[in-house]
Amino acid sequence: MSAGVRSEIVDFLRRELIGPDPGLPAQQLNREEIQRPQDPPRLRYSAGVLFPRKAAVAVAETATEAEADLDSGALSVADELENEDTGVGDPREDARGEGEVPTDQEVNRANEYLPSAMGISALLCLPARVKVRVAAAAYTRESIPGLGRPDKDGNWQDHWLRRPLECTLDIDCADFTAAKPVIRQYPVRNGDAETFLVLHVFSRPHVRAQNLDSDRIVTFTLLNNRTARTERPRDEECFFQCGLEIVADGEQACFLEYPDRDGILLDEEEQLGRQR
Repeated sequence: MSAGVRSEIVDFLRRELIGPDPGLPAQQLNREEIQRPQDPPRLRYSAGVLFPRKAAVAVAETATEAEADLDSGALSVADELENEDTGVGDPREDARGEGEVPTDQEVNRANEYLPSAMGISALLCLPARVKVRVAAAAYTRESIPGLGRPDKDGNWQDHWLRRPLECTLDIDCADFTAAKPVIRQYPVRNGDAETFLVLHVFSRPHVRAQNLDSDRIVTFTLLNNRTARTERPRDEECFFQCGLEIVADGEQACFLEYPDRDGILLDEEEQLGRQR
């Protein structure tokens, strides 16, 4: 297979599974995507989505009655959701420091919930600063006169309009050099606007570090911090096409070979001994 053909296949799969895929039925003036009312982004895309916390798998990927009606030609609107749930699960810790981490938020979800977090772990020789570039998109439901068809009262159909989100976080690494695990949280903003996205950074030492003063395993986790109002998430509560990129601020090479599974974290006695 040639590199060109492979690239076309990858691009096609990305448009189909992650998005965006601007085209039909129209595009915004800024070339951003418009989705049909019967094709909401929650059902259109299956990867790169951060759902609100506690969104259940059993009902999240099924159409609402309104969406089903739209698919059959009706123009009804989904009922408003009620019964807000603000509960947060107990924090849990994985023995290797991967998976669930001891933050005040439950970063990783149990299997019965759709993912509200995505992250990456790396072994770093900590530079002075790192930049974390966050990209995502939200979709809002709006009517556009002339697009679609009006209902019996003359109101135009609501379509889903993509709103891109980009943010670069400049993180000072001085706080992550402690001999014990360190957790920091950074809000993700879109320009001057607040969002429900939060970046958790979890830094911890490990036994086989060549330089105990600067080598750390750091996990960067992007979290949708919104709590689902019901078990069925709304498209407006989700973030789509989510991704993050970590780069050193400067020319210093900071990424090291990731260690084996054994001995990633200092055990409790070693941590206590170093703190003394």
